[in-house]
Amino acid sequence: MEAAVELNQFRLYYQPQNEVISNKVVKLEALIRWIHPLKGIIYPDNFIPYLERNGLITKVGAWVIDQGCCQLRRWIDKGITDVVLSVNVSAHQFKLDDFVDTVITSLEKYNIPAHQLELELTEGVAVADVDKTIKKMQAINKLGVLIALDDFGTGYSSLAYLKFFPIHTLKIDKSFTDGLPSDGYDTAIVKTTMVMAYHLGLTVVAEGVESIEQLEFLKKQGCQLYQGYLFSPPLEQEKIEKILLEDLR
Repeated sequence: MEAAVELNQFRLYYQPQNEVISNKVVKLEALIRWIHPLKGIIYPDNFIPYLERNGLITKVGAWVIDQGCCQLRRWIDKGITDVVLSVNVSAHQFKLDDFVDTVITSLEKYNIPAHQLELELTEGVAVADVDKTIKKMQAINKLGVLIALDDFGTGYSSLAYLKFFPIHTLKIDKSFTDGLPSDGYDTAIVKTTMVMAYHLGLTVVAEGVESIEQLEFLKKQGCQLYQGYLFSPPLEQEKIEKILLEDLR
């Protein structure tokens, strides 16, 4: 794994987040893949825990932000100027004292408009140290960078603090969209989340959307964005760029 870091065997794939109404791609989530010389594509569940255990996750996390901003710059130069890049941030990475400086460095290095970068934090990260989390989120907000709370609904601690978090987006976890529109528990969670998000002025992204029935249900609830295999799996840079350029025509 150390060799994978040194030899730059990681690549970013991108999964679209589409407007529910227009189906236009407005965001892309950057997802890391390990391109093993013998085993091929290895997915994050199979290597992220190792990176975390061995202190490599912060280095790789900084690389993801840097490479994401680098690619975003290339797209901007090709006229793709209205897409937001969403990057996952690990707990280890977010806790670093110089995390905000790392973000600033990448924004300035590639001259990226701050509003075109979004950082995704899980509920667990957000509630680990609420006071420090809020201060760091506020510093990120001052830059103009967006913040999303990922996997919303899978935890419970953050609900009490949600009004204090300066976030822009809630992402409904796939485990809840899976049961739509027939599962009563899942529909109740999604409906409640939508009402709460509306009153808090937050954008909602539904993850793991795989069927027209799910999408129609989300549309009726006023969900703004969706992400999932119904539209596209995570794609390599070349393939996602083709979709983005077609949207410009």
